[in-house]
Amino acid sequence: MRQIELIKGDFRFQYKYGIFAIYVILIAVYIGLLAAIPMAVRQTVAIILIFTDPAAMGLFFMGAVILLEKSQRINCSLAVAPMKVSEYITAKVLSMVVTGTLIGMMLGIYAKIPHLFSATLGIGLSSIIFSLCGLLVAIRITSLNQFLLATVPFELGIFAPALLYLFGVIRGRGILFHPGIAAIALIKGEENIGILCVGILLAWIIILYTLCKYKTKKAFSEC
Repeated sequence: MRQIELIKGDFRFQYKYGIFAIYVILIAVYIGLLAAIPMAVRQTVAIILIFTDPAAMGLFFMGAVILLEKSQRINCSLAVAPMKVSEYITAKVLSMVVTGTLIGMMLGIYAKIPHLFSATLGIGLSSIIFSLCGLLVAIRITSLNQFLLATVPFELGIFAPALLYLFGVIRGRGILFHPGIAAIALIKGEENIGILCVGILLAWIIILYTLCKYKTKKAFSEC
């Protein structure tokens, strides 16, 4: 019950500060962009948009939410509340993932991406990873400028190899252990490596969640 209330609270927080409104604007812009693109390249462009925006927005919006909480001292109130750190992280991540995944699905349906189930799985898992990365960075940072600078390595490290893989510049099973490449392979619907990609992404989620739990617990103890 406490977990559900925390999730509902995070959804209300996103609505209050206009994050939902930004998502609505983004989906309208993306659909307009896809409508203007020839069918021959629409699916490829849709895959790029799905991966770099709805899924990755969790990284930026997570940072914005954490920094807003810090500015209002909400995080310190939560630190003394009868709440587990795991519940806090789960609520934050789920509230981001649900919205990002729904938008990704809408773009996938509009662009008629094949293997929609695989694509949705890729969107959801990569969105969890991006959200955890956002939390990991923001929990120890106090300003938006610091956060934007700190996320640059995550963006380059995840996006660049994934896009190189999408366009066939790099290949091989070994590179699938990169989370961005595993995610984009799922979104593309590469069935022969689907199970492997899911396993890799789940392993990354466990690693990042463990780091987030340690960092969040430490940050709460300093309130």
